[in-house]
Amino acid sequence: MLGESLSPARIPYDAAGRDWDAWLGTHPLPTNAALDARLADATTRAGFVAVCRERGIYHLPTVEFVVALARTLRRLPGPWLEVGAGRGDLAWAVRGAGVPIVATDDGSWWPAPLPDDVIRCDLHAALARFQPATVLCVWPPRGTDWPAMFRSCASVQAYLLIGDGSRGMTGNPATWAGDKGWRRHPLPRLAALGRCRLDAEGASHTHALLVRRSSRRSYGLAAVMVASGDDDSATGAW
Repeated sequence: MLGESLSPARIPYDAAGRDWDAWLGTHPLPTNAALDARLADATTRAGFVAVCRERGIYHLPTVEFVVALARTLRRLPGPWLEVGAGRGDLAWAVRGAGVPIVATDDGSWWPAPLPDDVIRCDLHAALARFQPATVLCVWPPRGTDWPAMFRSCASVQAYLLIGDGSRGMTGNPATWAGDKGWRRHPLPRLAALGRCRLDAEGASHTHALLVRRSSRRSYGLAAVMVASGDDDSATGAW
């Protein structure tokens, strides 16, 4: 779907895929250890890419990632909005961790109806309707620069990007570059907890980047870094 260069390149949705489907059905929010164990085992790894394609999974929420993400979001100003939320699995988990984030998606990529807790609207409509202070964007579409629209929304004070960085699968190089009047803060420790569809061979591909208006107050930036696991020593940015 995204032109991934993965091995094997094509995996039929056979018994291995169905096994993953059943496992995810009973583990909607797995631990990193449980997921990593399945990916490390050649007998269970085979169907991972297939089930991700079948279910429309790009980023797979895990317990550890959701806990750290929710801590980070709580330190950023609300209201909180997720755009491009897909089927809303991550937003559902974050709400369960105590952050009342609204999930939105235009649904253009998915043939079935979206879940009831995902509001169907495009990016422009979502920003205008909800006037968020913080935007969460996980795996923005390839070749797009959604953050440019975040920065043009007067209510947005910060946005958090999760994806594969500037390598091109998520957004484009401008997506991850920021702009004048905004400060970029990589969150590598939060990223290390992330698991995505590119991780079939065990390597981690997730990047996390916080971008905030430099003209606004810091919103307890030191506390945000601690919450995400990324303090001054981890980033060298402060």
